[in-house]
Order: sequence, then structure tokens, then C-alpha cells
Amino acid sequence: MDDIKDFRPDVAILLNITEDHLDRYEYKFENYINSKFKVIQIRQPGDYFIYCEDDEVIMQHLKNNIYHY
Repeated sequence: MDDIKDFRPDVAILLNITEDHLDRYEYKFENYINSKFKVIQIRQPGDYFIYCEDDEVIMQHLKNNIYHY
């Protein structure tokens, strides 16, 4: 997700967010979360975003941030 510029999926799925790969994100979990959510920022009308409501990190991030659907 970090390098996407022109790629835009019609369907994006986010199953969970855990503290993996933090070495690529200055060891800051928030940086990793923001990277995962880039897929929402590039969405267009008619695109689908599927996510796991059981994942507390995903749900908290959605609650605390405004995304236009």
C-alpha cells in the first residue's frame, strides 16, 4: 500500500491489523494503520471496502476518522 500511485482496486478487503512489520513504519503502530487505510482514500463511488468488524483496531480507526463513502 505504501507505493500505490495509480493502482485502485474495485474491491478491497482488510481482515485485521496487528503490530507486524513495524520496522518499516518507524516502529509506530499508527503509521502502519494509516498505511493500511490508504485503500479507502483512493476509493471511487461504486468501489467496495470489506472489513472485519471484529477487529478492534479497524473499528477504532473507522470511528475516529472521517471517510467519504
